[in-house]
Amino acid sequence: MSSPIRASPASINFFSHLAFAAFSFYLSFIIFFGVLFGYLAAKYIAKKAVIGTKTNKGRLRLAILKFKNYKFHFHHWFIGAFGLILYLIFFENNAHFIIAVFGGVIAEDLLCDKNFYKIVVREKNQKEKK
Repeated sequence: MSSPIRASPASINFFSHLAFAAFSFYLSFIIFFGVLFGYLAAKYIAKKAVIGTKTNKGRLRLAILKFKNYKFHFHHWFIGAFGLILYLIFFENNAHFIIAVFGGVIAEDLLCDKNFYKIVVREKNQKEKK
């Protein structure tokens, strides 16, 4: 009787490395295009669709809440981080593309908005202005 054909340890090692490399390339591709899509979508919405910037007449308003003498400006990095946290809590299937889209939205605001850190701003009263 002949013995069954077995793969040598070297060929098994080669194919496992090849499979790992293919999966790494696939995952990098998904994450890259997710971040790119999120970045470009946030850039488009920030430039074209939001009312309140100098160059547009969009349909969306900035996410600003006024309470007494304070303005709470919810930048899209803040909204994106909140959405990412909610997604990770409530969905078990951590889809890498969706997570990367949130990352792109967060990155766009952090890289392109020089006032990204101003979330709470105190408004001056009429008496303080004079």
